[in-house]
Amino acid sequence: MFQNCVEVHIHIILAFRKAIILAPILEKELYAYLKKIALEKQSPIHRINGTEDHIHILLKLHANLSPDILVNMLKNAATTWLSLQGYPDFAWEDGYGTFSCSLNHIQPLSEYISNQKEHHRYLTFAHEVRTLTKAWGTRWSF
Repeated sequence: MFQNCVEVHIHIILAFRKAIILAPILEKELYAYLKKIALEKQSPIHRINGTEDHIHILLKLHANLSPDILVNMLKNAATTWLSLQGYPDFAWEDGYGTFSCSLNHIQPLSEYISNQKEHHRYLTFAHEVRTLTKAWGTRWSF
């Protein structure tokens, strides 16, 4: 008898309304906090990383949860947490990107996310969005 098998992995890209530079320890704490929130929703984060103007999250989405609901939970939790850490003016852009990720692309995408700081030493977030939308054939703009 067959059992259900649900493997929905998504890549989320969230942009900040204005750049924010977090101390490395605070950034690690923010990412740990977001991992905790996602895990409470049975959507474990594989990889999370970012720069001063955006973050990337790769996670396994729970079968009973929509990407929109989870993204809004993560954004709200991070906003509240950052406010408590002394960033009361922090805000997300209204839009976001959510993209499916096949099982055989989890490792390369994880590596890409891990290298965000190095990657963005040479390329802007706007350039990254244009490059990804062209490569993936999407119509995402900001």
